Amino acid sequence: MMRDSVISTIHRYRVVRLWEQEPAPFLANPTLLPLATLARTEEPQGLLAQVAEQVARIPNREQRQNISGCTEILAGLRFEKDLIRRFLREDMMRGSVIYQDILQQGAFKLIRSQLNWRLGEIEPALLERVRELSPEQLDNLAVALFNFSEIGDLADWLDQQQPRAGEVNLIVRQLKRRLGEVEPVLIERVRRLPIVQLEALAEALLDFSDVANLVDWLEQAQ
Repeated sequence: MMRDSVISTIHRYRVVRLWEQEPAPFLANPTLLPLATLARTEEPQGLLAQVAEQVARIPNREQRQNISGCTEILAGLRFEKDLIRRFLREDMMRGSVIYQDILQQGAFKLIRSQLNWRLGEIEPALLERVRELSPEQLDNLAVALFNFSEIGDLADWLDQQQPRAGEVNLIVRQLKRRLGEVEPVLIERVRRLPIVQLEALAEALLDFSDVANLVDWLEQAQ
């Protein structure tokens, strides 16, 4: 009777300490710019300024915003927030998907605490519906919840948000039908649009011929 053989593997690795590395290789590659903020330097603020300058030179707006958001997160391990904001413009970071996700997660945690305080324990199904709200809808809920007196008020409010969700899904389908495959990051930007801009997009997309038209429209809408 043969037993199953056991295969062993050996892995070798080398620990790279960012704070011991020269910043030049990171500064030369746009995707590595966030790591450059942690590299070795005798003038940390000067290095942060260099990173910010390189980020600002990235021609693609979407890539620039995302790298800016990542840079802010890692730079926070070394620099004060006010200093980071001096070099990395907040408008660039706000366009970052990562930055938006952080904002949404933070807003959700705050809203959940407020709802639990006002209404008691919220059932998971309702919390999941709250989690799926856009940042704008979370802001609206933060105001509306002060008029809630029972769980039913929250459920009714969430039901009223469904027409927007239906309109978003309809526009996404129309975009894919007209333009073909659309990058998830662009779809997410569409989902975050307020209702007025969604209605404007529904009209504008009839004139779109490629994805670049959508990108241009979203940049003008910001």
